[in-house]
Amino acid sequence: MAGSQDMFDAIVMADERFHGEGYQEGYEEGNSLGIIEGRQYGTLHGAKIGSEIGCYQGFASAWRCLLHSCATEKDRDPEQRQRGNWAPVNDHSTLSCSTLHNDFKKWKKPA
Repeated sequence: MAGSQDMFDAIVMADERFHGEGYQEGYEEGNSLGIIEGRQYGTLHGAKIGSEIGCYQGFASAWRCLLHSCATEKDRDPEQRQRGNWAPVNDHSTLSCSTLHNDFKKWKKPA
């Protein structure tokens, strides 16, 4: 009877053993796939942020060049800027690609 008891124990314990092995294999596979997926997500998100920052940098550089080459002496005067005649380039609350595009279009229109 003891021999048949051991045989049934092996059958009953097989389910638990397979469950543990399956869990371990799934954990290892999920861990490696998670790292790959995380890298892909990070690359994509970083590219989006880099693109937006590049847009801001391009407009800031363009406006700086335009102001230095086309501005009158009054526009270049730092005291006039502090009085609120225009927002400085480093005022991030006014920077967005859409507002910069619109400002540039207004500037380009003939008076």
